[in-house]
Amino acid sequence: MDKEKFVLSNFKPCKMFECKSLIPALAFTLISMLVTYLIWERASHSINDKNIIHFEAMVKESEAALLYRIDSYEKALISGAALFHTNREVDSEEWRKFVASLDVRNAYPGINGIGYIADIHMRDKDEYLKEMKKRKDIEFKIHPETPRPELFVITYIEPIEINKPAVGLNVAFEEHRREAAYLSRNSGVAAVTRKVLLVQDQTKSPGFLLFLPMYKSGVSLKNEDERVNSFKGWIYAPFVGKNFMKSLTSNQGEYFDFTVYDGEEINNDSIIYTSMNQDNKYDSKLKITKTIEVKQRKWHLVWQSTPKFDSQIRNYETIIILSGGIILSFLGGVLIYILLSKNIKVQNLVKEKTDSLNDSLTHTNAVLTTVVDGIITIDSKGIVKTYNPAAERIFGYTADEVIGQNIKILMPEPYKTEHDQYIENYITTKKAKIIGVGRETSGRRKNGQIFPMELGVNDFEIHGNKMFVSSIRDITERKNAELKVVKASKALEMKNIELEAARELAERANILKSEFVATVSHEIRTPMNGIMGMTELLSETKLDPVQTSYLDTVKKSSEVLLNIINDILDISRIESGKLNLENISFDLYEIISDLVNLLSAKAREKNIDIKVNFDNSLPKYFIGDPLRLKQIINNLMNNAIKFTDQGYISLIIKEVPDDNNLFKKLLIIVEDTGVGIPLNSQSKLFQKFSQADSSTTRKYGGAGLGLAICKQLIEMMGGNIGLESIEGKGSKFWINLKLPVDLQGGIKKNTEIQQNGIFKDKKLLVVEDNPVNRDFILAVLKNTGAVISTAENGKIAIDMVKENMYDLILMDCQMPEMDGYAATKAIRKMEASSEIKKRNIIIAVTANAMKGDKEKCLDAGMDDYTSKPVKKQVLLEVMNKYIK
Repeated sequence: MDKEKFVLSNFKPCKMFECKSLIPALAFTLISMLVTYLIWERASHSINDKNIIHFEAMVKESEAALLYRIDSYEKALISGAALFHTNREVDSEEWRKFVASLDVRNAYPGINGIGYIADIHMRDKDEYLKEMKKRKDIEFKIHPETPRPELFVITYIEPIEINKPAVGLNVAFEEHRREAAYLSRNSGVAAVTRKVLLVQDQTKSPGFLLFLPMYKSGVSLKNEDERVNSFKGWIYAPFVGKNFMKSLTSNQGEYFDFTVYDGEEINNDSIIYTSMNQDNKYDSKLKITKTIEVKQRKWHLVWQSTPKFDSQIRNYETIIILSGGIILSFLGGVLIYILLSKNIKVQNLVKEKTDSLNDSLTHTNAVLTTVVDGIITIDSKGIVKTYNPAAERIFGYTADEVIGQNIKILMPEPYKTEHDQYIENYITTKKAKIIGVGRETSGRRKNGQIFPMELGVNDFEIHGNKMFVSSIRDITERKNAELKVVKASKALEMKNIELEAARELAERANILKSEFVATVSHEIRTPMNGIMGMTELLSETKLDPVQTSYLDTVKKSSEVLLNIINDILDISRIESGKLNLENISFDLYEIISDLVNLLSAKAREKNIDIKVNFDNSLPKYFIGDPLRLKQIINNLMNNAIKFTDQGYISLIIKEVPDDNNLFKKLLIIVEDTGVGIPLNSQSKLFQKFSQADSSTTRKYGGAGLGLAICKQLIEMMGGNIGLESIEGKGSKFWINLKLPVDLQGGIKKNTEIQQNGIFKDKKLLVVEDNPVNRDFILAVLKNTGAVISTAENGKIAIDMVKENMYDLILMDCQMPEMDGYAATKAIRKMEASSEIKKRNIIIAVTANAMKGDKEKCLDAGMDDYTSKPVKKQVLLEVMNKYIK
């Protein structure tokens, strides 16, 4: 065989007469099929659109029926509320007659009953129970027992035969019921609960409650506060989902399945109702989902077509169109092909075959000489017959060196030894172990180098002789690239491990910092409580001038130290994102007046005047965080006094013109005639632990935290702060702040508690392990007239509470043996089990001042919280809230 030519005996080129016949036939067939397809597609869309419109109409009917049913049932509740407005004293018999007149079982299918829920204050609980005990229709009892203060009690519900377990139920015991009750009360409109299980439903099927709030007649209900103050109770209705949703329309369950999910998420836990069988695996052809709002609650609705609906979809017209068109197109093409073929079949037959063969050989040779893959053919004995230029480049052998040799010359071990057996096995068994493409193996170059290659082998016959053709691709570069990728992947994995370790280290460091700040705060505040408390008590005794001077020094030093501690805590809270601003009503003029009165004495000591310019056109009340705003202005004023030796301090509060009546833009300016700030120091002044220079700290003191805190607080309020200063002439600090106006009034001003005899004959228990702090609290309460007992830890306190009745307990949180948290939880547990008959008022007195400490006290069961160092007036105010 010629080494540069291939003879492919099975190749059959397109004959001239066939091509001339086939092209028109194919063109006719393709055009006919295209027309058939367009007609079929148009018909399919038309039928599908009709089915969708029909299904959407059923869905709209179902949705409308659902909304109509819930609205009509709300009207029934409204009529119940009207009964209470017309008759202020409604007893159980009147309620039974009213519900009976509604004929709820026939007129309101799916409703479980209609009831009245009373909002009982804890102080009225006994009187309420006394009145309910008089009822003859049922043995009344409030259930379940709960430590929460709310009492939302189901007083009446009819028909009572199927709702007895619900009578006396405190619906505030469970979050979903409580949430909807509050929502309806505060908003003034009906509200639906999340998915709940009715206590009276023995099947424990998913359901919900509908609450309608009632208010006193003839009062204003414009805002939430007015609605809460005028609230009387709820008219409500319980529903079992499967009863309420069943048979909304005649098509439900027959032509579509209907599922209602509570909320916007689709999962089995949120299903209120479904008409589908649990084991139904049917894949519906049509499905519509929609989220609607039902009485202030979002429901997710899903409609799915049933097999009965899907089976009615008419599609046989489209099948007839498609199949008929294809058959006619094919038959027409065949007919055209036959007619044309007969006319040219005999023409140029010999010439066509000769030209076809020459073209084939030319094409094959061109491919073999230009292809990038090596192409080698061998016979059944493994002798190389053809060897293209690409194979020469890959193996390094020329065609003359290889053709006529056994293919094993190009193979490394063990392939070299096993190759003859591969070929013999294939010829004998026809098992194609060596036949196929994409096999990765190894080749051997002329220089002995072993390299990776991709091998594809196929067999063919020439004149009855078995031949094999191999395609070979050198994949050395690909393997090297894969190796680099593996190495890079491992390096990236190691880098990720290092980054994860660094992240964990940073997180641990941040946790340690927070724990350190909390611990240091507690450990410093505990002795500070004793120092400042005893200083306050000592100032109330008779002292000579020298002693008074010494005491003032101690008091001022303590306050400076406490301010530094508070600054550090504020910085820690801000950095951790745990400092939350209040949003309450306050009197801006009162804040400014208090600050000026507080700082006037300090200014007079340095013969400095304080000038105040307050814009009288400003509203009286704003909404925001008065404590933090006062802290910011106080810091700026204190700094002005500290750094001013002569002249004056000016405080200006004025409005920046704006058309919005609900918000006011304020410009607050604190200006002094002090030492001023160098220009190169102004940029870092709002950074933590920064002052103008080191001499400032030595001369005036301070930690350099105040302005940094001011800047971050102002930015949290949505404002900004800046300064202008000339060294030697003074400084001007300004604040731009936008605050909402309180149009409803303001906050009540606290009045100072008078100490003498305010707690006369009240029994108090002070639980405190630190003797100094214990003595200070006893001294504060000395003239209150209270009978005071003490305990050194929580364990002793529990024993004393078991034996005695106390009007109030002051509880330290950090104590040896048993801390205040554990003691409070134990007392609350004994109260719940009636081991202790009376609920005790417990107020936390703790040195913990970090964010979350107050919540921790309240979660433990404490009623209120005050932090150390304890201020005498603050402690008395907190106690006075609870001691009547």
